[in-house]
Amino acid sequence: MGLAELSIYLDSCLAIYLVEENASFAAKLENALAANLDAKFCISPLSEMECLIMPLRGQNNLLITKFENWFRTVEVCRWKVKFSATPPNFALISIR
Repeated sequence: MGLAELSIYLDSCLAIYLVEENASFAAKLENALAANLDAKFCISPLSEMECLIMPLRGQNNLLITKFENWFRTVEVCRWKVKFSATPPNFALISIR
């Protein structure tokens, strides 16, 4: 029996920091991700939409293209919702 593949969910704020190359967080986040190269990185469809709000509003086609290219490098998570009295077990990566 092998180990389950580790999936790391990247919220929209993390995607925005990476794609927009945020001076305060991008390098820290890149280092944290590099330390977990064996993991599968994923985002939600909602996060994709959240990332595109400002570039679409500002008609920033260059940034829209950067996001679209980045979305191709991660997997879109498809979760089935299951309600439970037991809280989920999440692994968190701190970039602060």
